[in-house]
Amino acid sequence: MKLFKEVILKGSEHGRLFTVDISWKTTKSRKPVIVFVHGFKGFKDWGTFPKVADYFADNDYVFVKMNLSHNGVSPESPIDYDDLNAFSENTFTKELQDIRQVVDFIQSQNLPVPSDEADTNQIFMLGHSRGAAVALLHSSMDDRIRRVCGWGAVVDLESRWPEHLLKIWKQQGVMYIPNSRTGQDMPMKYDIVEDYFENRKSYHIPSALERIKAPVLLIHGTADETVPFGETSAVLKKLKNSEHIQFSIIDDANHVFGASHPYSQPELPEHTETMIHMTNRFFRTGK
Repeated sequence: MKLFKEVILKGSEHGRLFTVDISWKTTKSRKPVIVFVHGFKGFKDWGTFPKVADYFADNDYVFVKMNLSHNGVSPESPIDYDDLNAFSENTFTKELQDIRQVVDFIQSQNLPVPSDEADTNQIFMLGHSRGAAVALLHSSMDDRIRRVCGWGAVVDLESRWPEHLLKIWKQQGVMYIPNSRTGQDMPMKYDIVEDYFENRKSYHIPSALERIKAPVLLIHGTADETVPFGETSAVLKKLKNSEHIQFSIIDDANHVFGASHPYSQPELPEHTETMIHMTNRFFRTGK
């Protein structure tokens, strides 16, 4: 029998509420726990993510999907950007606090999964796009993470923030990101840049990749229009310590691996199917 629970957590320092859901299948055997982090302008129930959760639950994991607290949605409106002020105030520090809160919750007495169903000492991180970036950052700081996988991962933030853009952004104090799906202009305060550079020693993703002790798998599509796979390949080639990192490419896959929002098809897109099978094999074997 497959079970589903939803909980609301409170940010440890910023205090904002965010929603987490948990999917698992009753087997009376302890299963690894996957923490999934959505990407920029994303949320835990975007597109194919609920079906992805079902897949991993069916394959004997406890699957934990989280909404980052400042992603623009709220517990009251989990799939609509009803709080753009919160979105504007997001920082990497807040996202990392959210993830640590979820990992702490998994290992607490409050996890609504029976102890004979969840192996809370086997926690795997999984993220998409910028969610993969913060999953990697968290994994470089938390030895409790046993494996980490990134889908279409952003691994070089600074190349995406050229100097001329940062100058204008700083002068204006806020930059607006168009959301073509909703028609909203989503504000981002310059605070996120200041937060990054204040913590650059910890938040520089190539350096974090080298510090991670757990096995890492990065999966990228050759047709990724948002994070070209060549960017990731170039970063990995420069690393001095990359023996623990695997890089897999899916030919012709785009940034969302064929998905869209809303997604109402009964089957997952072909590229998403390929990706989740790769991920499952990696989480099972480390290869």
